[in-house]
Amino acid sequence: MVDAARRDGVRVRRHLLAPPAAVAAAGRLEAAAPGPPGPPGAGGQDRLVEGGGRQPEHPRRFWGALTGKNPTDRAKKGSKRHLLVDGRGTPLAIRITGAQRHDSTQLPKLLDEIAPIRRRRGRPRRRPAALYGDRAYGAPRNRKELKRLRLEDHLAAPGMPHGSGLGKVRWVVERTLAWVGQARRLKVRYEVSIAMHRAFHYLQLARICCKALDRDF
Repeated sequence: MVDAARRDGVRVRRHLLAPPAAVAAAGRLEAAAPGPPGPPGAGGQDRLVEGGGRQPEHPRRFWGALTGKNPTDRAKKGSKRHLLVDGRGTPLAIRITGAQRHDSTQLPKLLDEIAPIRRRRGRPRRRPAALYGDRAYGAPRNRKELKRLRLEDHLAAPGMPHGSGLGKVRWVVERTLAWVGQARRLKVRYEVSIAMHRAFHYLQLARICCKALDRDF
C-alpha cells in the first residue's frame, strides 16, 4: 500500500480504495488511543493473569509415575511394557515400569501375575511348561527361579548372537507387542496416572484376546 494525494483514497497497485474518513464512518472505527498504554493493573477473575502453581515449570517434560530415563532415546523419560504370552501370542501377563528398568528384574513378577487358567480336570493352571525369552531375561537368578519352579528353561544365554531364536520361536511376543502398540492411545504415553495408563493396556489386551477367540473358535 502506498499513500495517495490528500483528496484521493489509498491505492493498492491500480485499485483505488475509499478515503480513511469514509472507511471510519462506515465501519464505525474507534479513534486512536490518546497516548501510550499504561502499566497493567490488578486483574480480576475474568482477566488473564500470570500463571500460578498449577502450570508446570517444564511443560514439555513428562513427570508421570513409573517413568525413567530411556537409555535408547537420549535419556528421555518414558515407560516400558513387559509382556508374557503363550505359544500363539495370546497375552497372559503384563507389567509397566520405567524405561530404565532392566528386563531381567521383571521375569519372576510376570510369572506371579499369570491368572489361573481353568481346565476340565484338576486345579487351575498357573505356570507354563516351558519359557522362552531373549538374552535380557537370561540372567542367572532367573534361571535359578525357573529351576525352582520346575519350568523348562529356554532363555537365551548372555553373549548369544542376534537372531539365534527370536526369528524362530520368540517372534510371537514381538508380534503381540506390535499389536499392543497399534492402539493410538498407547503409542505415546499421554496419561500421567499409571492406573489410567494400565487400564488402557488391559483394554487393548482384551481386544487381542477377543480376536484370538474368534480365530480359534
